Amino acid sequence: MYSKIIWVIVGSVLGLIVVVAGVWIWITQHDIPLVQPPPAAQTEGQKRDVAQVSPENQNSVKIFQVTDQGVVMIERSIRTEPLAVKAAEAVVNEFLKTLPPRSGEAPQLIGAYRDRNFTIYLDFSSALRAYAVGDAKKEHNLLRALVLTVVSNVNGVQDVRLLIEGKELSTLAGHVPLTGSLLPVTQNTERPPR
Repeated sequence: MYSKIIWVIVGSVLGLIVVVAGVWIWITQHDIPLVQPPPAAQTEGQKRDVAQVSPENQNSVKIFQVTDQGVVMIERSIRTEPLAVKAAEAVVNEFLKTLPPRSGEAPQLIGAYRDRNFTIYLDFSSALRAYAVGDAKKEHNLLRALVLTVVSNVNGVQDVRLLIEGKELSTLAGHVPLTGSLLPVTQNTERPPR
């Protein structure tokens, strides 16, 4: 009789293990969280999401846009960060939105970096080069608008440099040198520097 009780207990434990394993497999395959966050945490997360898009976190920035008439300034209200690199990323991403759509891949900012001399390095995908193809004026205006956007909105910037896919190129499209400082392109000249 004692052995029958042991078999019943062992069978019950094994059955319980099989049921728990089945429930565990079903939960993991259906992406159901095992622990729900408490309502206070959800409310706090919702408050953070609302705070990120609230008007208090919006800043007016100057975005320089390339048009048929040259480079013009427009103002946009975007969320920016106080850190120079994050602010540069925000305004450059807003600048990229002003570029006219083209067939093929849209240019993207891969990253922004700052060295100890407060030089901002902007690393773009190679798709940016397509926007500079043409004459020297087109390439100059693109670079001018980009550099003006950064220096007008990021405090303390001493210089701006451009990288394509992590590499320093001599030019974007063969007209304006990218080696060295890009600040000279901000000067409004009829003839771009060579």
